[in-house]
Amino acid sequence: YYQTQKLTKVENKILVSAKSAMFFYDKDDKSVERFSKVNGLTDAGIRTLSYDNQSKCIVVAYENSNIDIIYNDKVYNIPDVKIRSIEGSKLINNITFYNNKAYLSCGFGIVVIDLLRKEIYDTYYIGENSSKINVNNVVIYEDTIFAATVNGILKAPYNSNTLAASQTWIGLDNAPANNQKEVQFFFQFKNKLVAAIKRPASDNYDVFIKNNN
Repeated sequence: YYQTQKLTKVENKILVSAKSAMFFYDKDDKSVERFSKVNGLTDAGIRTLSYDNQSKCIVVAYENSNIDIIYNDKVYNIPDVKIRSIEGSKLINNITFYNNKAYLSCGFGIVVIDLLRKEIYDTYYIGENSSKINVNNVVIYEDTIFAATVNGILKAPYNSNTLAASQTWIGLDNAPANNQKEVQFFFQFKNKLVAAIKRPASDNYDVFIKNNN
């Protein structure tokens, strides 16, 4: 429990992931509640986790790409990505929530989970000609879904019925981050989009902020 990696706010508690388990820290009474494979979790080796305020679901993604959804203290396991035969990386890099769905940024594309039905809703292969591409994060901003990939930022209309087709996704216009460079960090902050690209052979990052166009 000392090798902490990720944290997320769940109501008045902080949920923290460790290497092989997770725990709640209650900010009010300072208590700690531990969870592991021994007492509820499906697997060990947590890679990332997050909490959705709308659906009240916690989504836990493991190093082996197994997925748990925790709702009302009940664990629902979704092993689809884990058991799927895919060449290359199946790692789940990040989790984004929108409209009762979880968008998992994966080593091959984007997996969408319906949090109400607790099942896989769709998978988007957004590389060229619907090929696999590593996605580091997804942001849904206004009427557009953005994906930070190893080849820059791609975008598509959120309400499109063809998000599973790579032709729907295009590069972000006028973005220095789109010069075939990996966008490693991508998020929304104070109604602006922020992207960070690591400089070659360096520990420094170039940060870009999208302001209108």
